[in-house]
Amino acid sequence: MKTTLSLALSALLVAPLAATLPAAPADGEPSAYVVDLLAAPALEEPTTPEPDSAPDLTDETTAPATSEEAAPDDGAGEDAVGKPAEAPKTDAPELDAPEQDDATAAPAALAPGELEFDLVTEPMETNDFLVAGVTWEGASPEAVEIRTLTNGEWGEWYALDIEDEGEGTPGTEPYMAAGSSGIQVRVAGANRTTSLSLSLNTGEGTGGTEEPADVSVPEVTPEPETDLEPATNVDSPTGAAFMPALLRTDSTFTNAAATAFGNPARAPQKVDIAAPKVISREEWGAKKTSWPPETVKLTGAIIHHTAGNNVYTEAQGPAIVKAIWNYHAFGREWGDIGYNFLIDKYGNIYEGRTGSLASAAGQMVIGAHAAPANTGSVGISVMGNYTSIDPTQVSLDSVATVLAWQFGRAGLDPFGTFIYTDHSGVKRSINAISAHLDVAATACPARIYPKLGQIRAAVAKLISDKQAAPGTPNTPSYVDVPATAAYSYSAQSGHGWPATDVWGLGDANDDALADLLLRTADGRLLFYAGRGEDQFMPGRQIGHGWQNMASLVTGIDFDGDGINDILGIHADKRLYFYPGNGTGGVNPGRQIGHGWAFTHVFGVAQGPGGKPALVGLKAGGDLYIYATNGAGSFTKTSHPAGNYAHLKGATFVGDWSGSGYSDAIAIGADNNLYYYADITEGGYGKRARIGSRWNAMAQLELGYSEGNLHRFYAITKGGLLYTYGYESNPR
Repeated sequence: MKTTLSLALSALLVAPLAATLPAAPADGEPSAYVVDLLAAPALEEPTTPEPDSAPDLTDETTAPATSEEAAPDDGAGEDAVGKPAEAPKTDAPELDAPEQDDATAAPAALAPGELEFDLVTEPMETNDFLVAGVTWEGASPEAVEIRTLTNGEWGEWYALDIEDEGEGTPGTEPYMAAGSSGIQVRVAGANRTTSLSLSLNTGEGTGGTEEPADVSVPEVTPEPETDLEPATNVDSPTGAAFMPALLRTDSTFTNAAATAFGNPARAPQKVDIAAPKVISREEWGAKKTSWPPETVKLTGAIIHHTAGNNVYTEAQGPAIVKAIWNYHAFGREWGDIGYNFLIDKYGNIYEGRTGSLASAAGQMVIGAHAAPANTGSVGISVMGNYTSIDPTQVSLDSVATVLAWQFGRAGLDPFGTFIYTDHSGVKRSINAISAHLDVAATACPARIYPKLGQIRAAVAKLISDKQAAPGTPNTPSYVDVPATAAYSYSAQSGHGWPATDVWGLGDANDDALADLLLRTADGRLLFYAGRGEDQFMPGRQIGHGWQNMASLVTGIDFDGDGINDILGIHADKRLYFYPGNGTGGVNPGRQIGHGWAFTHVFGVAQGPGGKPALVGLKAGGDLYIYATNGAGSFTKTSHPAGNYAHLKGATFVGDWSGSGYSDAIAIGADNNLYYYADITEGGYGKRARIGSRWNAMAQLELGYSEGNLHRFYAITKGGLLYTYGYESNPR
């Protein structure tokens, strides 16, 4: 649709005022200058070409492909032809779940090509201001976009979020504009409003003091061909990195799912963490608020960014916060600033709403920042516009510091969930540390959104560092126990195998023989079917494009259909599930998790409750066990206290002990081979030596069992494949 400009309001237009500034009030500059947009000078209709169409927000990330099913070959070992797999879900909300049929995208703003701006002001030179915002009475407009004259140059159009806080005067988000002395506004649906005001907040005065803005024709005008350019935060290709995050979570997410996915923290435990250095309301100049503070139990956090530019100095920070406060308290009539805390790009932390700094442990005053999720959440806004640039690391560090202080005192899990009630009365469950876009139709906080996993991990570390350490790298958490399995035999089963990138599949093609999977350097997957007598058929290709998978988990039936599956952890720490097809290959995969930052991960067929489970080991020796329901869903996560670095390289080998739970083996730092019975049921801390001088081996992989004889595979650093048999004495 062509963007058009209407002059229907021309009868209301007034001539530009003189360039002379009005006299300042007795106590200095007013808190805000105001422009009546319905009476502002309007732009003549331009004749520039139509704007570009709305952007394609398709996420280009694709998962490794799987090849179509192919019958075992005739032994010649020729590769089957693969075809691309379906692209996995790459929804940015940091809580992944199996398929969501009702997920819908919530665009931050209408695409420019779909709007008709019925009000476009002339470029206006105004009094200097730090923060701009637009308010109205009557129905809300479709869209509000502005551009500012900052440090003598006109910026690009920016689409302001229309905020729905339910109280006070309706309006847009505040737009930071340090160094600005001019502005231009365009509105789609201005005719819906009965009044439409532009508030230019100065960061001066006592708060609530307003004067009409002195509007004149600027000496520097925008280039004519830019009048109809789309707003940068709507059409910018840089937005593709975070826009898919607008697929919002819903009530299908449960507390169990929240702790199962991502990078888990220790069990919640209240920790007395001292408050960081915070610039108080008195220090940045807030006056007495008319909003009566209401304190509730703290259960989550919502992260924001402020719209606008990023050219402010550190010295301007306090005045910008005061300007936002004035816009919220008086322009929006909220009585106070909406955020609980604000953080500038230099890492300085500012107290926001009254009582935020003084809130007792586990409590927080209700803000006005993320309706309908204000109650129970601490709202933190990073000052700046991060649509096209990344936030500074020091600002992210300060976000983590504030959250560690608040979450530690409250005993909240940074990887847990936050439950709020939406506008329709339905309870929704999202990550405990979430973003504005997780609860509202907005792109906020833009490029901060992909950093939330980093923030959660940083918060967890800050909290855990204050907790009593369960173990140290020099004190492994295990005891030696007598062996219940003994060496029986070994046989060479192949040569020329890589020292890495080989996995035991168990019986993947339902022929009662164990199989192997190999990944080539160029990312192809080759399936080697067992043929008995510790030998294998030539490999056949079952997939390609797997070179970006950091590790694979094999040999377990994750979804309970009787066929072993493959789970893969991508280099970007996303977890994918590929259902086995029963012939040695796998079906197209889907993403089921993210944040899987482990040095070693393996699966077990019989974990907690006798169901499949995943076991993850951190670089520092922290161990995490992910239980499942045996039907493709995680149920809970456990984090045994201690240091389990001795399990690096461990692999599941079946149930040698006959207990109903899976066992594992690993080569220790002393080059001995150790057996861990019931690995997920406390066996991680009990090991039995069953071999010595295993320093020549590069990796161990799952084999199969026949009665009391249990086989596993080992590959030497020189590429020799061996089958090892051990006999056990079941309980």
